[in-house]
Amino acid sequence: MTSAVTQRVLLGAFALLSMRAAIVVGVITGGVLCTVPLLGLPGLESGLVLGVLLPGFCAVIGARLARARHEGAPSSAAAVIGSSVGAALVVLAVPVLMLTLNGLRVRNCEPIQGFTFIALGPLFGCVLAALWGALCGSLPIRAGLTVTLALLGPLGEIAFALHELYWTPAVFSYGHFFGYFPGSLYDELIVIPWPLIFLRVATALGLLALSTALLAHRRADTGALQLRPLPGAWPVTVFAVVCALCVINASVYRIELGQATSRDHIIEVLGGYKASKRCDLYVPREMRRADVQRLADDCDFRVRQMEQFFGVAQKERIAVLAFRNGGEKKQLMGAAATNIAKPWRGEIYIEAGEWPHSVLAHELAHIVAGNVGMGPMRITGKLHGLIPDLALVEGVAVAAAWSSSAPGGITPHQWTRAMLDLGIAPRLHDIVGTGFLGQQKRLAYTYVGSFVRYIDDTEGSAAIRKIYMTGSIEDALGTSLDKIEAAWHEHLKLVPFPEKTQALAAFRFSGGSVLSTVCPHTRAQLKQELGGLLASTDDQAAQAMCRKVLEIDPTDLSVRATLVGLLSRAGDQKASDAELAAIASGPGNAAVVAGAKQMLADEAFRRGDFDAARATYRELLDAPQDRDALRQLQVKALAMDATPRARQLLFDMLIGEPGRSADGGSAVYFARELRSERSDGLAQYLEARQMYFQGRSAESVALHDEALRLGLPTPELASEAVRVRAIALYALGKLDAARLGFQQLWQLNEARPDLGYGTEADDWLKRIRFMTHR
Repeated sequence: MTSAVTQRVLLGAFALLSMRAAIVVGVITGGVLCTVPLLGLPGLESGLVLGVLLPGFCAVIGARLARARHEGAPSSAAAVIGSSVGAALVVLAVPVLMLTLNGLRVRNCEPIQGFTFIALGPLFGCVLAALWGALCGSLPIRAGLTVTLALLGPLGEIAFALHELYWTPAVFSYGHFFGYFPGSLYDELIVIPWPLIFLRVATALGLLALSTALLAHRRADTGALQLRPLPGAWPVTVFAVVCALCVINASVYRIELGQATSRDHIIEVLGGYKASKRCDLYVPREMRRADVQRLADDCDFRVRQMEQFFGVAQKERIAVLAFRNGGEKKQLMGAAATNIAKPWRGEIYIEAGEWPHSVLAHELAHIVAGNVGMGPMRITGKLHGLIPDLALVEGVAVAAAWSSSAPGGITPHQWTRAMLDLGIAPRLHDIVGTGFLGQQKRLAYTYVGSFVRYIDDTEGSAAIRKIYMTGSIEDALGTSLDKIEAAWHEHLKLVPFPEKTQALAAFRFSGGSVLSTVCPHTRAQLKQELGGLLASTDDQAAQAMCRKVLEIDPTDLSVRATLVGLLSRAGDQKASDAELAAIASGPGNAAVVAGAKQMLADEAFRRGDFDAARATYRELLDAPQDRDALRQLQVKALAMDATPRARQLLFDMLIGEPGRSADGGSAVYFARELRSERSDGLAQYLEARQMYFQGRSAESVALHDEALRLGLPTPELASEAVRVRAIALYALGKLDAARLGFQQLWQLNEARPDLGYGTEADDWLKRIRFMTHR
């Protein structure tokens, strides 16, 4: 009898406008999702979209079904529960089926994980919403009010999640209805987190509480809930209350369960604090005082630098929350590989340990730009910043943190000039606004950063402020975007850049956007496992892992280059040569080819074929590569003509046997032993770098002095010695000596602009001037 009633009620659900609307929305949503590679399969991201859109419809359907009368049959609680849940499953099944069928058209490399995210996301959410709606629909109140109450469940939870995203450091969110929002799209390494499992245990208890409450309190004759349990239903009521209390208790301990966070909680976990003139630094309690002080000094310097760029005064203090590592940062605020700033909270979230910090200036730029930002988030965009223009938000930060935006000494202007020469530069119309996420990440940041810097150079900070305050480049500058872009491109044609930049840019800006990524989480997980295998001696497993990654993304050239070296190490030179030929056949792959060939030369070095290694190393000296890689290559080439003992020491320091790379202590030993084999300062230079990395600034300066006195074999090594020595002098507080060092570095760069030290030297001289006169 109950089954027949349920079937009739479920069939009657299709007569409901809300049910038909939900199916239409599901079809449209599924169709749209199928057009976006990141969203076009069952998974975390598509599940989140469905978890946001569908539970509201399911709640309304449940409320309508609970109040309906079908052919005069009694509306039992069991029938309402069955029909509501059944309708919710049908609503969800429509888009999920579309996404599943789309897997026949595009590659689906993570089906189990994908369906697990669907189950832990919108499946739980839709069923919960349907039962919540049925409970609201059973209340003895007006029908319109029951629908409103039903919607308050899923919509109210979304509103609460947005409230937490705004008022706490979190960039992640967990909700019983919508599921799990992981935070930054750029964090690809995402697995099913334990807090989500804990959430769904609580949700399951909530489902039991709602179901048993309906069974124990809903009258079959009237279809309404009553306060007292039905006859004989007291035990069921007690069970419902216990389940509800468990859910409430889980909500109280959301922070402890990892489902929420707070500034106070993060501060307690970090444990360390330092106040500078402009910043409040919350750091790991074990962080050395000298390191904390340097970070504090840099924060003050960067805040002042950002004020000068934007032409504003930062009156509020800025909180810097510096985490021990990416894992802790992910756990406590939601972003592992992505650094975050929240201008409306005056907070930035970075990893500690690095100095000088590569992203401190960039994140502080977001905060200072907030002084001219719009709306409650103090950023730029449409609707007073409620729809952020990510291109302008990130572009102004790249332009403001110019020296930090020049990896390897190549500025965004130079990178963008290379983009134009390669024909890969987008149009500004295609990148501003919502188009930002449709571009390769590094390309988008660099391109817009170069543009904003050009506006600052030609129009001044007032123009930057006006753009940020209005959210419109054309309105702020009074001319069309095409004309501005054309003038900027003409300016870039006059920008000199190292001749190898173009080849480096072809590799740096290869790949697609975050939205065009297929199977990002599986790929990131496999690459993490590959890193572990490369550190071991299991070359066969590493080869297999490379091939797994390449099956997902055949365009991942770095993994293909790694495979070249692994095959050569295994003695399969034919297969290695074939992989190298495949890389070389692609246009613009010169930098990757150089990296792969260096791996082959390293393998030749390892097996004692010094003639082959020598020939390849020397050939690669003119190949496109960044300055750090070039210096290491130069040392390897020098090793080929050294004494057998020196050659072995350099091998052990730079390459080593598989799974046995040199640590800091052994590297110092190898460098010390090298002194008796060479008359120049190479050994002292290599030891000085190790001392610098270990925070031994005094020892590093003394060793660099000796290395420079004895002479270094290449201009690149000598320039790097001058640079690191000057930084070490600054760390020791010897500002006058550091100034002389950076002035020397500037002069070296003037003679050899291709060294790429000009921007960095200028930035350090400004830092020293600030520290001297503050």
